[in-house]
Amino acid sequence: GRRNIVWRWRVLRPLSNSQAETDRFLGEHADWVLGTGPFAAAPSRADQTIQVDNTNGNDRVGAAWTPQPTRPNFRGVDYREVGASAASTSEVVFAPKLPEGRYFIEVWIPGGARLATGAQVALRRAGITVDTDTIDMNASSGTWVRLQVGSVNQWDSTDLAPLTVAITGTATTATGNVVADQVRFIRV
Repeated sequence: GRRNIVWRWRVLRPLSNSQAETDRFLGEHADWVLGTGPFAAAPSRADQTIQVDNTNGNDRVGAAWTPQPTRPNFRGVDYREVGASAASTSEVVFAPKLPEGRYFIEVWIPGGARLATGAQVALRRAGITVDTDTIDMNASSGTWVRLQVGSVNQWDSTDLAPLTVAITGTATTATGNVVADQVRFIRV
């Protein structure tokens, strides 16, 4: 016998018994069930922003960085902190699995005093540094800081050359502390 396809919500029922109408109905119904075609939802803002905390497993932490829970306005369980130096080799690398696309990158700076005034943040693709930004963490404490190198403030991430961010212990002035808490990647 014939299947009961007289009424299904959100999809216009077949207007005749023809094979073409049945195929149209079944195709539209499949689109509705799968959320594709005309029923595809626009991507939400949450799908376009990926936040990486220093404790969620998408990061690599150098030995010199110690976990701290004492500064105001930190995010998550804790943050990492290290004394600034002129040539530190220790870093915290934030390496999420990003969908291919172009991203703004923002770094969260916890509140407090005695932060580095020239902290170095390296942007890498496939592990190779493509840009380095300098952040005045002392002046930016308690805020998100959008990275910008010259006039560039967006970077591409692909499956073959994924985008990562490394907050290094290096600072232009070897005073204060460098902190690493969260980095967010905002799809353009």
